[in-house]
Amino acid sequence: MRSPILMGITDGLTNVEIADRLHISEKAVRNHISHRFSKLGVHSRAQAIFLVRDHGLDA
Repeated sequence: MRSPILMGITDGLTNVEIADRLHISEKAVRNHISHRFSKLGVHSRAQAIFLVRDHGLDA
C-alpha cells in the first residue's frame, strides 16, 4: 500500500502542506515520517526520496 505521506515527501511538500492535504495534524505527519524513516533505514528526506524513486520502492 502506498503511503500518502511519503508520496507528499517525494512531491516536495513540507510537513505542513502534507498535513493540510491529508487533513491531519503536522505532529501526526512528523510521527509517521519518523516511523517510516526507521523502517526504511534512512535519516533524511533526500535518502527517502532516493529509495522511493530510484529503487522502485512503494511509497
